Amino acid sequence: MAALEAFLGFRVPVDPEVDAEFKRVERTKGHGEWRAWFTEADLARVNAEVGELMGELGYALESHADLSDALPAATTLEWIEQFKP
Repeated sequence: MAALEAFLGFRVPVDPEVDAEFKRVERTKGHGEWRAWFTEADLARVNAEVGELMGELGYALESHADLSDALPAATTLEWIEQFKP
């Protein structure tokens, strides 16, 4: 984080506060889970469309083999439930 903060010129909080009006978009405050929402066909398309560029940037091709078996309920179904009228 220090290098990022030095580049940006301001402090980046590790556990940022999210205002109530934006809580609807707060989920995990993490990254990378998007892969698990994609099917193998989706990931094949991502790899076909941007795989070469990702490789040039040092990223591996995307695969479900690198993921855990299931998405956590707390950040999927249970998270969506809070918005039901």
